[in-house]
This record gives sequence, structure tokens and C-alpha cells, in this order.
Amino acid sequence: MSSPIHVDSERVYQFAQSLSKFCGYLESTGQSLSAEVSRLGNTWQDPGFQQFRERFKKTEAMLQRFVVESRKTVPKLEDHASLITDFTHLAPPQ
Repeated sequence: MSSPIHVDSERVYQFAQSLSKFCGYLESTGQSLSAEVSRLGNTWQDPGFQQFRERFKKTEAMLQRFVVESRKTVPKLEDHASLITDFTHLAPPQ
């Protein structure tokens, strides 16, 4: 009989770390882009800019929600990886 676990705990942990780094990148880049959009408004002063800024802010809000949810997920993934590691070390060989 084969083991009921078919997952590599190290890959789960690595993914959690990559996700965490990606969230940091989104946060820092998002802040820079937001500042650039504000500066852009100083020279782009027509209805097109207002439409662009509204779409940008909606997209920015979606990305912020993604970051918040991902930051909640990272520790869960790390815990999951740890449990997998513990279980595979405790499980009898097949």
C-alpha cells in the first residue's frame, strides 16, 4: 500500500516563501506606482485621466485584497509543510 501523502513538503514551503516575496514586491511596487499616478495627474488633466485613475484604483484595491489574503495563507502553507514533514517521518515505511 502506498503512502496517503503525495506532496513534497519542501516544495510547499518554497511556494510559501515565493508567495511571501511576491506580496512584498506587490506592496512596494504598488506604492511606487500609486505615487507615479498621482504625479501623472499633474500633467494629464482631462476626463481620460479620471477614467484611468478610477480603473487604476480598482485594480490596486484588488491587488491589496490579494496581498492580504496571501499573507494569511503563507503561515498556513508553512504549517502544512511542517505537518507533512512530521507525518512522513513518523509514518512506517511502505
